[in-house]
Amino acid sequence: MISVRPVPADDAALATLGATDLPPRALCLLAERDATPVGCCVLTGAPPGVVPLVRIDPLIVLPGAVGAERALLTAAERFAARLGASAVLLPEYRPGIEVAGYRPADDGYRKPLPRS
Repeated sequence: MISVRPVPADDAALATLGATDLPPRALCLLAERDATPVGCCVLTGAPPGVVPLVRIDPLIVLPGAVGAERALLTAAERFAARLGASAVLLPEYRPGIEVAGYRPADDGYRKPLPRS
């Protein structure tokens, strides 16, 4: 089973996955299987003047970590919604992303979030 939890940007597990030089106040999520890091993602805000948008970049998942990408995206979308975002953005295409509700946009792939 994959578990996802927020971690600080300087958490050593992020560096082992290749996520380095992160903004100090970025919201970082770490996916683990049996306490072993298998993926991570970083959520950052949109530039001023843009509708509330949260960018998921990077999104890193180790090969063979089945379910980690979906778990990270689900957690990221929930955090973004709690922050008041109306959409999330993935800057790069990932196979099967359309099934998760992401659609092509000028700046990547966006998914609208439900309003609470």
